[in-house]
Amino acid sequence: MQKLKIVADYVPSYKYLNVCLKDGNNCGRFEKCVRTMTGLDALGKLDYYREVFDVDYYNSHKTWYMKKMLKRIARKKHDYFEIYAFKRKDMTVSLYIYKEIYNIFYSFRNIAGKPTIINFVKHLIRR
Repeated sequence: MQKLKIVADYVPSYKYLNVCLKDGNNCGRFEKCVRTMTGLDALGKLDYYREVFDVDYYNSHKTWYMKKMLKRIARKKHDYFEIYAFKRKDMTVSLYIYKEIYNIFYSFRNIAGKPTIINFVKHLIRR
């Protein structure tokens, strides 16, 4: 977030920032784009980046982006912990439930040897 704050205060980045590793342009769907857009949103700066990101798509699919962040946190990926501190205020009850399911799933997965989410849910239902 410290680096992103510096970038977000640099006005030329509003027009020229390109972080995507999958596409020539910022696709908004893969890891680096998701993390950057979520971070910019957390800083309240995402609207400045309409020329380089599809901000309207992000806004209409915010739950999807939040779920991506929660999955990364559940997997103990450090890159979203700082963003989560800012985005916690945007959490809905259903997102808190997803967060706990992801935490349980990834804990179970580490113990049980990488089952799929479908098998995990079936396992929970059988109990």
